[in-house]
Amino acid sequence: MVQIDVFWAYGIGAATALAEAPILSSRCRRSVALTATLSYLSVVFIPCGMWLLTEFPGWETMQVTAAPPGWFAGVFCLGVIVSAVGGFLCTARLIRRDRTWWAFLQWVWPYTAMFFVLLHGWDGTGLRRFLMTDDGSHDAVTGAESGNFVDTETVVQWLQSSVVWTLFGMGLVVIPALVWTGARLRNRALDSRSARPGYAFAGLLAFWALGPCPAVAALAAAGAVLWSPVAVGVLTLAGALLLARPGSRTARWTTARLLPVPARRPESVGSDQASVGPDAAGPPVVPAPGRQPRAGAVPR
Repeated sequence: MVQIDVFWAYGIGAATALAEAPILSSRCRRSVALTATLSYLSVVFIPCGMWLLTEFPGWETMQVTAAPPGWFAGVFCLGVIVSAVGGFLCTARLIRRDRTWWAFLQWVWPYTAMFFVLLHGWDGTGLRRFLMTDDGSHDAVTGAESGNFVDTETVVQWLQSSVVWTLFGMGLVVIPALVWTGARLRNRALDSRSARPGYAFAGLLAFWALGPCPAVAALAAAGAVLWSPVAVGVLTLAGALLLARPGSRTARWTTARLLPVPARRPESVGSDQASVGPDAAGPPVVPAPGRQPRAGAVPR
């Protein structure tokens, strides 16, 4: 969905910057994370979005229109790229200014906003728009008096639709490719021969994206239905900042894993041998025990 892809692209840019946090924090300019971000968007993310926009235009636009104009595809591609680059640059700037926790929140808030749009939307019908895929969904959503209410029949039709199978097939490519990209960038930043640091970093991001982010979005969506959306948004933001303030235990624990100590590779044998020479400093020569000659005496 185009409304969700903009937030997702921002999170992707933030994730690649976080993957290279050890390099960015040391003011090293040799970063390939932005290139990897644009490559992932061009090869995987944008083609999948264009496919959905072509095959299911009503569902991809969240039932805003069933026939988007021709220029809409170009705006979609440009918006995704601009959002991802913005997420990367903002996160990288915060990392270079030693604000790692605020940089990590650049990954958290887009996923929270993404789940909020899915559950509530901009008019309280987000979940209903997400689960309706037929040609008459636009009129059904805009003319419904039940708001975001979804019955069992709608869920069953959703599970049997071609949209679900298309999303499932794309998920087998989009998610693993994103995890692999982040893991490779993290291993390169740490100069690690093992794949464990990279996938541990990916697991940390996945935990936040699939745990706290949807939980906060669900609470905000429920509060928006029962109360004022503006008031609920302000209270949710204030509560999240209070619980996840920079000096909290959660912030310290997460920051320590975003900026671990880089692993050092053992020096090769050839380099050790090359450092040994006539001018190389060696251990002091200890004279053999015995009688020492007097000063000024000529040895025999």
